[in-house]
Amino acid sequence: MFEFGQTFLTSAGLSNESVKYYASLVQFYTVYKLQRMAVPTARLYLLCFATHRFRQINDNLIEAFIHLVDDYEQQAKIAAEIASAEAMAEATGNLQAAGQVLNLFLDPAIEDSTPFSKVRQRAFSLLDAERFGQIEAKHLKRYVAEFNYRLNRRTMEKDLLPRILRACITTQTITLQQLTAKA
Repeated sequence: MFEFGQTFLTSAGLSNESVKYYASLVQFYTVYKLQRMAVPTARLYLLCFATHRFRQINDNLIEAFIHLVDDYEQQAKIAAEIASAEAMAEATGNLQAAGQVLNLFLDPAIEDSTPFSKVRQRAFSLLDAERFGQIEAKHLKRYVAEFNYRLNRRTMEKDLLPRILRACITTQTITLQQLTAKA
């Protein structure tokens, strides 16, 4: 009915404000008065009312969806801050261990003739050897994810999501056959 209403009211040349006004008349008149009106006039008022009400309901649903998305975004920011703080605490611990490893190069107790394998064993006793291969991949994934996020949001306008959702809801669906048909 909404699609018919949109098509008919647009072809009739009625503006959105006119549709809104005629929709308000349905609430103004009683059912008895609407029944006594000329049938085409009453039907126009009712069609305007249904079309306008459908649009209002869609707008309310879109606003509710955006509100939920905003809530999830806030929760994600909080979770990201917590994860960042945990990663910072872990990195601080690793930094202290890395400092101890660097001190091995300055340690006078280690002779210059000591084989590198022994120095490496002492270094890995301070730092977990298995973590060296994981550190780079872990940070690379996070870097790429943040870069991707920022790249995707660089041109977003504040009202882009409501416009896209409204277009998805109100646009008539076409089939692949209709899309690929020759004119």
